[in-house]
Amino acid sequence: MATPATGTLSSEQVTAEVVAASKRAKVDPLAVLAVIPHEGGFAVAPGHYDPDQLGNPGWSYGPFQMRSPGALPITSAGAQGPGEAYAWSKQGIDYAVSNIGQYAAGLTGKDAVTAIVTKFEKSANQPAEIAASWKTYQQMVSVGSSPGLVSLGPGGTPATGPGGVTGAVEGGAAAVKGAATSVWDGLSSVQKALGFLFSYRGLEVIGGGLLLLLGLYLLARTLGVSAPKLPAIVVPPPAVEQNLSPQPVYSTHAKRPKTRATPSSGGGFGEVPF
Repeated sequence: MATPATGTLSSEQVTAEVVAASKRAKVDPLAVLAVIPHEGGFAVAPGHYDPDQLGNPGWSYGPFQMRSPGALPITSAGAQGPGEAYAWSKQGIDYAVSNIGQYAAGLTGKDAVTAIVTKFEKSANQPAEIAASWKTYQQMVSVGSSPGLVSLGPGGTPATGPGGVTGAVEGGAAAVKGAATSVWDGLSSVQKALGFLFSYRGLEVIGGGLLLLLGLYLLARTLGVSAPKLPAIVVPPPAVEQNLSPQPVYSTHAKRPKTRATPSSGGGFGEVPF
């Protein structure tokens, strides 16, 4: 049995309640916010006739288009039926998000969007709604929107353009504050380390370490232990380049002068040098 509704919420209140309920259900708040514009939206609107796939009559209400009969925990018919007030109330939003948690708890990003569309919303064209919702998710992330800091554009839709500057500025300021805190913590750690180093206890620790090293040195001297010598590094001589070009060969015998034969007085031939 559903809790009676106490009143419908404004667009800003719907956003805030979705974020709070998502945190309680351990669901990615941006994934839930990204799906709503492609279901019932953030602005309060009457219910609409919504027959199921078999043609059976039914009516859907609220940001999540909970159907009666179906996901809506109360029986309702007509655009102004009791389901309208319930679906747009804090109780109705908490009920819807807690049921979403059964399928999307612990998931983030596109995985969370897919689980919400396919297992809770069960829309007629699930691939198209997943793609559109994921695009909305990425647009919210790109302007720095974060859970609890999402600003609304026209029609109560989470702003994904200039209207989202509020969330971006507040998110940026939080990031700068966190970075400054980290730097300050780091400087404090260095200051503490230096303070310890020059404190009595720090000097005592340093002095003890030096005495330990001196004791080890004297013990080594007493035992005749010397520092190990490093092996000598032998550098080979540079290779001599051999000249393999052919060398001229010189004869050791004197060259005999050339002669020619001439007739001699005795009728023979004699040798006359050229």
